[in-house]
Amino acid sequence: MTVQNGLGAEEIVGAHGDWPLLSSVTFMSGTRHDDTHVEYILDTATWIGPYRGTTPDDARAVADLIVSSGLKAEAFDDLRPAQWSKLIFNATVNAVAALTGLPHDFHFAEGLLGDLVHGLVDEGKAAARAAGVELGEDPWEMNVLATQRGHAHRPSMLEDVEAHRRTEIESITGALVREASRAGVEVPLHTALYRLVRAKEARSLRSRRQLQRNRRTIARRRAPARRDPAAALMNSHSGRRSKTAPTRRISRPILSSIQKASSPRSRRTD
Repeated sequence: MTVQNGLGAEEIVGAHGDWPLLSSVTFMSGTRHDDTHVEYILDTATWIGPYRGTTPDDARAVADLIVSSGLKAEAFDDLRPAQWSKLIFNATVNAVAALTGLPHDFHFAEGLLGDLVHGLVDEGKAAARAAGVELGEDPWEMNVLATQRGHAHRPSMLEDVEAHRRTEIESITGALVREASRAGVEVPLHTALYRLVRAKEARSLRSRRQLQRNRRTIARRRAPARRDPAAALMNSHSGRRSKTAPTRRISRPILSSIQKASSPRSRRTD
């Protein structure tokens, strides 16, 4: 079962094997503190539907399993209406948050920013209609409801940008822009946000790589210099000789006779 925002995860997973596939999207959100502690933030459902080699009954069985664990889930005979509602919601809210640095709060439902969000949702709805998808939920109402929960949620794309990580922009906003293009629908607002987030992501990744290089440079400078073992051994022997057997000055006549004896012309050849 794929659990991924946007579109296209099923094709990617399906390319690696012919196993049956369920498709799903989730609104659950949490903060991972360690391997056994995840703080559950948004008490919302996972939407599940059949995709390849599976049936609505399979989707319901998995949804029941998730519900039995204390979480929320809902099965659909066709996931596309719910999937597109979530796609438009994420393409709008996540991209705006990533660019403004704002958590998902009341600003997204009123004022100038609310007008921009409404325009983005309208573009997404037009793309869905052209693709033959009747939305299961109204993305604008989903947005308003989320801002009224009293919790300023930080979308994952905002956290990825701040942490200099690669974002989901390709599978979310990029997917919506590509689907709209196939259907012959112009989505200039989403196209602009897609390009801006891609540029911000590229800069963040460059900053992260530069930070990693700086850390490696600092670590090398702080590390003790490596000594050549052979040179260290020779130095230690030399030091011992200098203590136990001090060198003597050789007089010039003796030195001259030594040099003559060691020259090639004075060597015996027989």
